[in-house]
Amino acid sequence: MNQYRLLILGSLLLAMGLLNGVSSAADSAEDQLLNNGEDFTKPINRFDMRFQYETLPNTSYSGGLFENQHQETMTFRTDLVFFSKPDQLALRFDLPIEWNKKPTFANPNGSTRFGLGDILAQAAYVHTFDSRWAGGIGLQMLLPTATSDAFGNGKWQLAPTIGVRAELPEISKGSYAGLILRQFVSVAGSSNRSSINYSQLEPQLNIDLPNQWFLITSPKIRYNEESSKWFVPLDLMVGKKFGLHWLVSVEYQYGLVRDDPHYDQWVEARVGYFF
Repeated sequence: MNQYRLLILGSLLLAMGLLNGVSSAADSAEDQLLNNGEDFTKPINRFDMRFQYETLPNTSYSGGLFENQHQETMTFRTDLVFFSKPDQLALRFDLPIEWNKKPTFANPNGSTRFGLGDILAQAAYVHTFDSRWAGGIGLQMLLPTATSDAFGNGKWQLAPTIGVRAELPEISKGSYAGLILRQFVSVAGSSNRSSINYSQLEPQLNIDLPNQWFLITSPKIRYNEESSKWFVPLDLMVGKKFGLHWLVSVEYQYGLVRDDPHYDQWVEARVGYFF
């Protein structure tokens, strides 16, 4: 039954995106050609399929040590854009489906399980100031929709967001530097799950290369307000866009500073369709 609900919800998100693509105002062909979907201040109508593999820290549970932990996640993402520049409204929806073998009360032996993760919804207002500068503010919400404790945090989370970007045509057309700040806090949810309160700083550098190739580094640096500990990753994405609509990319992250345990290594492959 859960699998059918996932398929229905994913289909609805895709249908919403397709309908919006017909009705919303589009950017110029050149803007679309250079847009790889990673710039917070350049929202684009899209549908992504992303597959993530991450290795997790060792886990102690019920007196046992569980080593070589890992998790796979298939994420279906739809972004919807309303209005044309300079003022735009962008909506985002992420539907994650996860596989892992984290030990929980319902899975004390750490067998591999499959289920729905926490759904993400985001609304953002973006303003383009001129040919170089743009900025935006928004709000992310993470819903505790996970079908098991192993697939989510069990909390309603809000993340106020602010982002700014500067185009870098001196490097190449389409290159830019940016910065995104988010503050994640839990506001409700299971009293048995840990409270969430951390800051996330995401500096970005995007270099556009010939033939629609691109390189991006955008490490998501976290500071846990609850434990006063840091998580600092190394990040690199390489990708290629095919015409106006199709894109593929691979992103690799490695936890350099893991005082606040999050993951050891993380790899994501993406196939995107922009419309």
